[in-house]
Amino acid sequence: MFRWVRKALNIWRLVQQNGSEIKSKYLNEQLTTNLAENIKTITKSFSYSNDVIVREFSCNITIEHSLNFALIYIEGLVSEDRIQQTVIKPIIEYNYSSKDPQQDYYSFVESYVLTNSQVARLESLNDSLDTLLAGDSILLVDGYNKSFFIGSKDWPTRGVEDTKTDVTIRGPHQGFTETLRINTTLIRRAIRNTKLTFESFIIGKQTRTDVVIAYLKGYVHPAILHEVKKRIKEIKADIILESGYIEELISDSPLSMFSTISYTERPDVVASKLLEGRVAIIIDGTPIVLTAPKVFIESFQHPADYYVGPSYYTSILRAIRFISFLISTTLPAIYVAVTSYHMEMLPAPLLKTIQQAMEGTPFPSPISILIMLFIAEILNQASVGLPRQIGQAVSIVGALVLGEAAVASGLIGDPEVIIVGLSVVSSYAAIKLIESMTILRVVLLILATVLGALGIAVGVLFILTYLSTLTSFGVPYLTPIAPIITTDIDDTLFRDILSKAPSKAKTIKPVETTKQFNKQEN
Repeated sequence: MFRWVRKALNIWRLVQQNGSEIKSKYLNEQLTTNLAENIKTITKSFSYSNDVIVREFSCNITIEHSLNFALIYIEGLVSEDRIQQTVIKPIIEYNYSSKDPQQDYYSFVESYVLTNSQVARLESLNDSLDTLLAGDSILLVDGYNKSFFIGSKDWPTRGVEDTKTDVTIRGPHQGFTETLRINTTLIRRAIRNTKLTFESFIIGKQTRTDVVIAYLKGYVHPAILHEVKKRIKEIKADIILESGYIEELISDSPLSMFSTISYTERPDVVASKLLEGRVAIIIDGTPIVLTAPKVFIESFQHPADYYVGPSYYTSILRAIRFISFLISTTLPAIYVAVTSYHMEMLPAPLLKTIQQAMEGTPFPSPISILIMLFIAEILNQASVGLPRQIGQAVSIVGALVLGEAAVASGLIGDPEVIIVGLSVVSSYAAIKLIESMTILRVVLLILATVLGALGIAVGVLFILTYLSTLTSFGVPYLTPIAPIITTDIDDTLFRDILSKAPSKAKTIKPVETTKQFNKQEN
């Protein structure tokens, strides 16, 4: 038995080793000087797909000598008019009599003939394939063992539209798109600063997804920037299709109830976070941009906080969001604890009203509330998968019809419907924490069912302890409250006057990693 297992393992290691050698050979494979052979190699790499276009043409350099060319691109990803005007037409119509006899034809074509603004030499076959997959073209020349990169990206894109999330009445309405370069342009327009830097990565063995990080040099802490780059480079996934893949793979705590990486669809939000010393992660193919590090207090801040009303009005709104978070997570648990264990805490008239409403219902309060929460989550998921107008109607009508039917049939009491409805509605005031609130609501409800008020106290203590242990790229999650940073405490739950608002670069600073990074630098 064990001999068979060892044999199987040896075979598996041999296959893995051979596969790595083949892959390494493929990555370093060079083109040949034979044009027909190069065309066959490239088209074969794409399994002779019919969207890989090969345009062969030739031109007479002298009476006795002519050069054969092949322009290869993927249909739908390039501007055919652009390559016609900047590559094919110049090569065919150029007067080669002005060529220096000492200069080879390939360098001459690259330097003087091609009028495309983006031309470069590609050294390997893998570079040529990556260029085609990225939406550009390659030019092959007979007798030359390298290819020319031709910039020609031009695929259908969605224009800049209003944001679908973080909607504001006042302020910019532009949102990111699925096109990477449009998104970097929107950030560049918002921050006209030479310190704004973009760095590119290609992630995903199969999808080869373009990923760009953006930061302001001199604003971002070097340890944070180093950690972000390190985690992105260490990603070994085969598939990266959306920012959610990256978020999970580089997060400090992928299984945490609280997200340690923020996301947004608004360029102005990304710009403000970059100016606070954060790093933005932009992924091609999605309008959602990640920002890191993230602190807990960000979940109660909104883009409109700095656009609408005086600071005290915004401070009230932030306080309401925080209170809504508390109501959403603790109200069902408090109701169960009070009605099941601590009825003496309620005024007699209120207690009598609740008892009358609950009389004749077949389920105890904890079970009734769990059922209602489950139904509310079903309605929420049903509305998400439908078009916006239909989804809103389904959630509203469904809640009204089911709630009224449950009360009328005597399955659920009126107080429980009110408690669950208020808890669910409150969660939308702090929408960035809705997943966390959904889980915590049930956990606290179970603790309250078993231990009453003591269970709620234990649950809240556990949540606070858990939050205090979280970090985001070395930054404590409860910063600037724990640890307290006096320079930034004024702009947390309460918004300070803009003229007095301090720089957030002091907040976004790692605690433990700073010393380690400084040692590495030295």
